[in-house]
Amino acid sequence: MFGEILRKYNHKLCKYIREIYNSLKQRQKYRGLFIKAKKLNYFNEEFYKSQFEPNEKIGNPFLHYINIGAKMKKDPSVHFSTSWYLSTNDDIVGSSVNPLVHYMSHGMKEGRHPSPYAEFEKYKKIIIEGLSQETESKPFFPQDKERDILVFVVEDDEIKSVSEVREHLYKFINPFDASCVTEDCGLLPEGITNLSANSVKNYVKIFNNVSIVGGTRYIFDGKEVIGEEIWRYKNSENFKDRHLKGGIAKKFPDDIICISMKGSFAPRIKKGILLMHEYDDNYFHFLVEVATKIIQANYLDADIPFIVTDDLNDNIYKCIDILNLGKRRIIKLKRGYKVNIEELYYLQDSSDIPDIYDRKTKDEEFVLQPNLLRSVRDVVFDGLGITAPRFGTKLYLKRGSGRRSLLNEEEVEKVMVEAGFAIIQTGSLSFEIQVRMFNQADVVVSATGASLTNMMWCKKDTKAFILVSDHEHLSVDYWSKLCNVFEVNCCRVSGERSYNINGKYSIHDNFSIDTEVLKNNLIEQGVEL
Repeated sequence: MFGEILRKYNHKLCKYIREIYNSLKQRQKYRGLFIKAKKLNYFNEEFYKSQFEPNEKIGNPFLHYINIGAKMKKDPSVHFSTSWYLSTNDDIVGSSVNPLVHYMSHGMKEGRHPSPYAEFEKYKKIIIEGLSQETESKPFFPQDKERDILVFVVEDDEIKSVSEVREHLYKFINPFDASCVTEDCGLLPEGITNLSANSVKNYVKIFNNVSIVGGTRYIFDGKEVIGEEIWRYKNSENFKDRHLKGGIAKKFPDDIICISMKGSFAPRIKKGILLMHEYDDNYFHFLVEVATKIIQANYLDADIPFIVTDDLNDNIYKCIDILNLGKRRIIKLKRGYKVNIEELYYLQDSSDIPDIYDRKTKDEEFVLQPNLLRSVRDVVFDGLGITAPRFGTKLYLKRGSGRRSLLNEEEVEKVMVEAGFAIIQTGSLSFEIQVRMFNQADVVVSATGASLTNMMWCKKDTKAFILVSDHEHLSVDYWSKLCNVFEVNCCRVSGERSYNINGKYSIHDNFSIDTEVLKNNLIEQGVEL
């Protein structure tokens, strides 16, 4: 017995000594790299620790990033993007090499970039130092520092001088008062009468001889940049809290925005209707913010083509095809690339779903257009030949892995199967099958996610149970608002978050649902189990 105790504690002691030895060995191994990374601002301890909860123990921050943080896609500093570096360097994906270690050892020498905005600080320094010596610098820096925004554009060509930097400075202007607007169509679809007071009045503007960027709503005329995303950010009451959508535009201090685009030798197209959006590859954002524009665009001449992004899901292209009543031509632009256009038809946003992570979204900040959304549903139903549903089903939407994952999903699925629910995963289903399936549902249970947008196809009084975490900033207002538009009954069921995801994006944390609480909610709403 004494021997077993001795072996047990001897094993623990050896393990403890081994851990100390490995830690010291790693410190010695990465000491030079740490000093170099810190000197070049590629590692910042405070920035790194800010991505975790205050009470979370991470030990040595640099070694934590090397061993754990990189796998969690945390960033070592604002100047190095772990996820971006991996996404743009296929040769190291799947290997055991740490992204920052690779960049410091090899990537830097090979001319690879540590982030999409790696050159921005250098250019910003050129702007401030160079223009401050010139008498003409004042127009580039508005006096009203609190609200005015300066947009800086990074293109393919490397910028080396102040004069070249000047060519990439754009002053942001109100998108609805642009000098390049030649015509205001004043177009509103018939029957659209209840435009929200919180939304911008919807009509079409025509821009002449401008540039656009694939996958965005940004418009350039050579001197100014126009973009509703930036306009809404600037004019929001809590604009400091809002995040710019997509990865092409990024906010910096002092209300400077950097837009990164490719295509110095941009192709030219004659005319088109802009149907792109920074989140158009997301099923929810597409149906709510882009599909509604197609309804309006159907009132324009059918010879004007649609301009869309080229990397959308097949289901989104199928939806576009159904909504495209005039069967106008489709032009697909590569995301992030610049294209010149002679005559651009721009439909102002009818909906606004802001990205806010630091607090709950206020009711007035989330804008939907009920009549346009119902028009999307009606056109889709007509295109697919859907009339009254034949029977009712109970659906459970399988969430799977990723952000906002349901950690005890297997346990929840078992309860759902026993209650007669069909278990489905919408990602493997065609657009038509999803529409028909939800149109026949009496009850829908699902963790929060884009697939819940299919509630647009549900019949009146369908019961929807939304599973969410108990995160203090998480709100289901967008689902309840969508349910209200289509007269679907919405019920929230919250569960304990796991604290696997912390920091800025903790709103996307994984969570668990108490199955007894779920069953009680179903019974209270009249669902037979």
